[in-house]
Amino acid sequence: NAVDGELGMDTLDLSQAFGVVIGSAGGGEAGGPLGRGLLRGWNGQLAFQALRGTLPGGSELRPVSGVIKSDGQSLSFDHIKGGIGGGEVTGDIDAKQSSGGLALNARVQLAGVDGSALRYRALAMPAGRTTMRMTLASQGRSGSALAGALSGSGSLTLESARVAGLDA
Repeated sequence: NAVDGELGMDTLDLSQAFGVVIGSAGGGEAGGPLGRGLLRGWNGQLAFQALRGTLPGGSELRPVSGVIKSDGQSLSFDHIKGGIGGGEVTGDIDAKQSSGGLALNARVQLAGVDGSALRYRALAMPAGRTTMRMTLASQGRSGSALAGALSGSGSLTLESARVAGLDA
């Protein structure tokens, strides 16, 4: 099954879309095994664009775009790009079936983002220009196993940040 196309939308829930692709969405419990997802059975690419992309915890990318590619065995999310907090986020994600389950590798970069736009639920970065480079990896047979095995490294720089109670 060959796929080559483009998809445009107003809003895209990025965590739900990623879950559908890797087989963790669809009503199963977090500890349940991953389903088939989109990893197998198709070749090609699908470019996507959305005016707004929602992230877990409430942050938004405006707009967001990227390309999903598959060779029938592995899947990649290439050239993910979005605007947030006056800056830009870019990234790439690779997913491949392995003997230990699904293996994920990701690279994420932030450039010139206002830290206060970066939040997860009640947690937020202090205001100030934020630059970050991060690599992540995980492997597992379920969504909870992927979350539990997550590892990575990176660097974060805050310019002109103000933290209450801290006088540098």
